[in-house]
Amino acid sequence: MLELLVIDDEEDQLDVFSALLGEAGHHVHTARDAAEALAKARQSPIDVVIADLVLPDQDGVSLLRSLHRRLPAADLYLMSGHAQPHHTEAARGAGARATLTKPIDFEQLVADLARIALGRGGSEEGPAAFLVGEAPVTRQLRAHIARIARSSASVLILGETGTGKDVAARLLHAQSPRAAHPFVIVNCAGLPDTLLESELFGHVRGSFTGALRDRIGRFAAAHRGTLFLDEVGELSAAAQAKLLRVLETRSFEPLGANRSVEVDVRVLAATHRDLRAEVAAGRFREDLFYRLQVVTMSVPPLRVRREDIPLLAQHFIRQHARPTPSGLREAPLLSEAASARLLAHDYPGNVRELAHAIEHALALCDGAKIDCEHLPEAIASRQPAAPPPDEGVGPLDAALRTFERAYLARALELCDGRRAETARRLGISRKNLWERIRRHGL
Repeated sequence: MLELLVIDDEEDQLDVFSALLGEAGHHVHTARDAAEALAKARQSPIDVVIADLVLPDQDGVSLLRSLHRRLPAADLYLMSGHAQPHHTEAARGAGARATLTKPIDFEQLVADLARIALGRGGSEEGPAAFLVGEAPVTRQLRAHIARIARSSASVLILGETGTGKDVAARLLHAQSPRAAHPFVIVNCAGLPDTLLESELFGHVRGSFTGALRDRIGRFAAAHRGTLFLDEVGELSAAAQAKLLRVLETRSFEPLGANRSVEVDVRVLAATHRDLRAEVAAGRFREDLFYRLQVVTMSVPPLRVRREDIPLLAQHFIRQHARPTPSGLREAPLLSEAASARLLAHDYPGNVRELAHAIEHALALCDGAKIDCEHLPEAIASRQPAAPPPDEGVGPLDAALRTFERAYLARALELCDGRRAETARRLGISRKNLWERIRRHGL
């Protein structure tokens, strides 16, 4: 399932998109103008944007340009009933994948969306999930990825288990000039030396017992694309030497072959280990380390981007929510107490642990609300702690967000969840209230 944002000022057209793309298994957000679209892009993780060329407050090309900066991993489409060639060129310049002509060929669009979902790993634990959020460190990471994606330099991706290092690698590939070519993953931790050469470089028939046919290795499979070496710090000394040779020469010999094969591959590598310490201890080759870390990127742990937890939780709720007979997903709400427990937990397993916690809660939740009793014990038993009086001060924006969230939750509780009454008491519009509720994941 993909998270789609469709922008059109014709309500009937939005209804058609919601119905047909919803039936295809996607979650469809809609907006009738650019302002509403930008607001929804801030509130929800978006994989695909489809914007009409003519909107009440801004043209579609300008909107796509703005959304491309905010959602660098999203696939963008411009649609129009009378698009001219210069519109198509402008849309491409704004980052659009394609231009759709009205009336829309939904069969073709659904097929294209299926290819996008497959390219993201066939799972929503892809670019749309792990890097969802507006925490400063999350925004900085997305911007860093967008900057370095354009080059072919090797990148060493550091981070704890479960932070989404593989997602960062997928984003780097998806935003690079190599995006139309393969993205190939090698799990170095599960690669014994006896299989290393065959797995990475391939083999010819008869090169060893059991080699009944020629096999293409991972390097050849990634030609003109990207090779991602996950947990590269687990490679043995012999494996490191063989990998270094390929990185230096950009060529290799398949096992049993008598000729070299040249490859054009961008190499990304990830590890949870401190490779500098491994080099100092003699467990990792220094020359290989410098070959891999032309550029270094760190994926932050979830505990330093806590303000992203509500948005991530809502994303995983939608992802795992049970489908109804109509094909829509029935997504329960998080109670205030459950939200507080989620925010208080330190997540040693990072975003992956949060995703599993939400899946656990949905399996136990029979009603319309997730409460503390539905959360895993390690999270449910964690009491939210108030900061001690002498703790000092932190960033003002974070403090204001925390206060606003608690104040909104209390106001909704006092009004028994009636949004019109809550908005009246707070002195804001119902639309403003709804936007704040979504922003805070209430």
